[in-house]
Amino acid sequence: MTGQMETGFFSTQLMLAAFAAALSFVAMPAAVAQDVQLDTPVSDAVMQTLQQAAANSLNAVVVPEHSSLQAIPGSPVDAGAKPTVLYMGADYCPYCAAVRWPLLLALMRFGEFSGVKYMRSSHDDVYADTVTLSFHGAGYTSDYVKFASVELQDREGDRLERPNQRQIEIFRKFDMPPYTQSAGGIPFLYLDGQYMQSGAPFNPAVLKDETWANVAAALDTPESPLRQAIVGTANVYTAAICALTDGQPARVCNATAVTAAAKAMAGAVE
Repeated sequence: MTGQMETGFFSTQLMLAAFAAALSFVAMPAAVAQDVQLDTPVSDAVMQTLQQAAANSLNAVVVPEHSSLQAIPGSPVDAGAKPTVLYMGADYCPYCAAVRWPLLLALMRFGEFSGVKYMRSSHDDVYADTVTLSFHGAGYTSDYVKFASVELQDREGDRLERPNQRQIEIFRKFDMPPYTQSAGGIPFLYLDGQYMQSGAPFNPAVLKDETWANVAAALDTPESPLRQAIVGTANVYTAAICALTDGQPARVCNATAVTAAAKAMAGAVE
């Protein structure tokens, strides 16, 4: 776990309130000219390339040196529903940018996305203009797992989405010490009470000067640093989701890459 995150996203006072008040952020100027129109649906060609990479990499043993997930004594997001993967972030956040690529890849192995959008992180933050995706307005269908995403703010720092009460409770409990080094950081990932992550799984610098098509294509290129970072993290996420779904679907959870990631995670816990 890199520990890289947007820290102090929620002030202590705000976290103890009902989360009704809007947060105060300085608006950020738009980035330089883009190769695609931001906040529009990702092309079918790029999504198909990502889907193919998600499938092809199931039997390629790519595991990061350090797992970005930690086991926690949590509870399900919704005890009466399918296991839930909860993501909380913001479009402007470069560390969130790094999480979305492997998270998308992992979840593609269990279901289908619709409405995922092109996005870059803020022009004025560290790792400016990091190429990424946005889950704002996206749909996800799966027979095995539910995906709940909250993109708290847009690229300019304006309010975008609000978490519900259950999501607030989870964030307040686990996105703070002793589970994290500081309270209220994003990105925040919660895998139905069994695993969590606060911060980026790898350095966003690996995405510098890339395009969406280049990132998608690199995931099937063995020597690519992007493949090592994104596919390796996706395999860890996949292994964790398989723990939530009791090993289903078997074609995913019994794949070589996923079982290797599960063993690495077990070794890290020991």
